[in-house]
Order: sequence, then C-alpha cells, then structure tokens
Amino acid sequence: MQITTDRINTLLRWCEYTYVVVLLFALTQGPVLSLWFASSTQGPTNAVSAQLFTFIAVQIPALIFLGYRGVPRSSLIGPVGLLGLFCGWMWLSTVWATFGQHTIVEATTLCLTFLTGVYLARSFSLLEQLILVVVAMQPGLLWSRYAIANDWSNSVDQNGNWVGIYFNRNSLAPVAMVSCLAASALLWIVVMRRGKKLPITLLVILIDVVLFGAVMLFQSRSNTSIGGAVVFAAVWAFWTVVRSLIRRNRIDENALSRFVFPSFILGAGLLTWATVRLQSVVLSFFGETIDFNGRSAIWHYSWTGFLERPLIGWGWMSAWRTPPFMHRDLWWSFVNTGWSHSGYMDLLLGGGIFASMLFIGAVVWGGFRQLSFTTKATASQWTPAIMFFVLATATQESFFVGNHFLWLLFAAAVAGDLQRVNSPQDQS
Repeated sequence: MQITTDRINTLLRWCEYTYVVVLLFALTQGPVLSLWFASSTQGPTNAVSAQLFTFIAVQIPALIFLGYRGVPRSSLIGPVGLLGLFCGWMWLSTVWATFGQHTIVEATTLCLTFLTGVYLARSFSLLEQLILVVVAMQPGLLWSRYAIANDWSNSVDQNGNWVGIYFNRNSLAPVAMVSCLAASALLWIVVMRRGKKLPITLLVILIDVVLFGAVMLFQSRSNTSIGGAVVFAAVWAFWTVVRSLIRRNRIDENALSRFVFPSFILGAGLLTWATVRLQSVVLSFFGETIDFNGRSAIWHYSWTGFLERPLIGWGWMSAWRTPPFMHRDLWWSFVNTGWSHSGYMDLLLGGGIFASMLFIGAVVWGGFRQLSFTTKATASQWTPAIMFFVLATATQESFFVGNHFLWLLFAAAVAGDLQRVNSPQDQS
C-alpha cells in the first residue's frame, strides 16, 4: 500500500513538473500569440480576448496549488506582502485611472502572475526551478529555429534579425538569454560537486543548451538582454566572492547584514544611475545611439506625464490610452505607442511615487530576507542575479507586466525565502 501511495505521489509530482513547463512556456508569450494569430483575421478583438483567456487559464492551476499549500504568515509580513501591496495598489488605481476598463484587466493579470511567481517559489527548490526554467525555454527556441529555417512569415524581421515565433527580437532575446543563464547555473552546480565524477552526458547537454541559446540571442541582435546578462554576471560574481569570504571567516553574519548588503544595494543603485547618465557611452559599446528606436523621446514624454500626476499616477498601463495624456506637447509623435518601453516609466506613470516606494521596498527587503540562503545553498546566487537581470532589462522594455515569464521569475526571486532548500551542499 505504501509503495502504491509513493508511486501516486511521484506521478502527481511529475504531472506538476509538466504543468510548470507548459506554464513557463506559455508565459514567454510567443507561443500563445502565435497560436491565436490566425484569429486576428476574424477581428483583433477576438484574438486579444482569446490570448488573454489562454494566459489566465494556464495560471489558474498555480493559484489552486498555492491556495492549498498556503504562504507562511512570516513571509506575508515581508517582501512577499510588500510586493503584493504594490500589485494591490495598481489594481486600486482602477478607481482613478483615466481608462479604468483597460487598467482593471492589466492590473488583474499583474496580480495573477505575481501569485504564480509566489507559487513557483513556494512549491519548488532552487534546483527544481532551474531545471524547469531550462526545459521550459527550449520548445519556444526550437520552434523559432524551425520557423526561421523554413522561412516562415515574420520569423525574420526586415533588418535580418531573428524573431522566430515571438514577433519581436526583444521578445525572443530574453527567452534565449534566460535559457543560457539557467543552464549556466546548472553547470555551476554540476562542476562544483567536488569529489564526484562529472556526468559527461549532462555536461554536454547543458553546454549545448547554452550554445544554442547564445546563437539565438546573437542572431536576434537584441542588446537589452546582453546588458541584463552583464548585470547578472556582476551580481553572481559579487555574491560568489562574499560566499568565499564567509567560508574563510573573513565576514560574519553581522557584517553581512550591516555592511555588505547595504554596500551591494548602494553599488547597484550607483551603477544604475551612472549607466543612465552615461547612456550614450554605454550604448556605443553595442553599436547604438542614445536615440535608438526613438525610446529616449518616449521616455521623456513619459517622464513629463509622470510629473503631472506624481503621487498616484494615471492608473496602471492606462496613460498611453487616454486623451488627457496623449493631448500634451508632441503627442502626434506617439500616436501608435501603447507603453513606455521602460518598466520604470510605466511604473511611475501607473502608480506614481507611492507605487515606486512599495516596489523598491520589496526589492530591498527581498534581498535582505534571503541573505542566509544566498550565502549557503549551492548556486543560490541565481536568486539575486535573476532579480537584477529583470530589473536591468526592464530599463529598456516593459517587463513589469502580467502574463510575462520575467515578471513571474522576478516575483519568485523576491519571494526567495519560500524556497525549500533541496540543493547539494555548498561547495562553491
């Protein structure tokens, strides 16, 4: 009887693994958009409704699992609760939004995907999360490569950049980059298993995944994800050094919380500020100018709009779809624009200063809460590194949105203290 119960539990666990792979695959958005692309011939409203329904439907099981397992009260009174308040504030912004009908949908999906991220953190260890992320990224990349090889319509844009099934190079690139980063983290775990024979087959598979993702990324010619990867590597390196110093008793827990972490936050803030101030120099390394894709003009227009309603904003993702915002100076230059091409500008426009303070608080508190985890579990550098990868890429694209896998991964990283540590002994 016990054997039968164990087999059933194992089968159910594998079914849940399969569900999460499908979930992450769908939230890369390209597969769902491609699935319902043909519906656009029947009218754009039908296609958008079908896409929205699909995104919501695929996340509902995660809410059921999360409701069954629950979230510890100690975690709710912390970064998880604070990020939840941020999402709740955006949902509340429907009250004063200039286009509440749009805001209620966008804010609801923002909350939904946040809870899905909490489910991921609550239900799976770090090692399980990494494996699931790597596996989930592959179908979209393989499908895209097949589409490109067979010259499918819109699989390559007019400039020769690979797009695949993602309709935009900046949508393909994050999928490829996250695949590379997660596979690299798994490689780190394998290599750091000192005293044990390296599994050659696994090494070959992981290296192949990294190289395949790198090729897809390079051919997309998207610089946003490359910049995010630089930040990811810097954060990973920082915490690797800290872990080494802790093992050698050069840093104690008191110094870690009082000096190391504040220095990390301060350094990250200064680096971000310097990058923005020296944007033209940074972009020159990637062959771009400060007016690339006209985003600097969009950001300026967004900033001036924020200054008109700085405290509570215009309502989540509402500003660009409302006449008062679009009837300001130079509005005619942005008639086909639906967002700010910057998660931070959309955040300021959507919820104002209050939302920004909640968001910053969740990031800082989330990092502080998981200091012990970050410095002990093997490859736990992933948690702060992927958090700052999303923060970095969001400077160029609106990734703080519902129904997107990067927002899910960000929420899971903020809720890092919910992870059940099942990884190998710390040897890195």
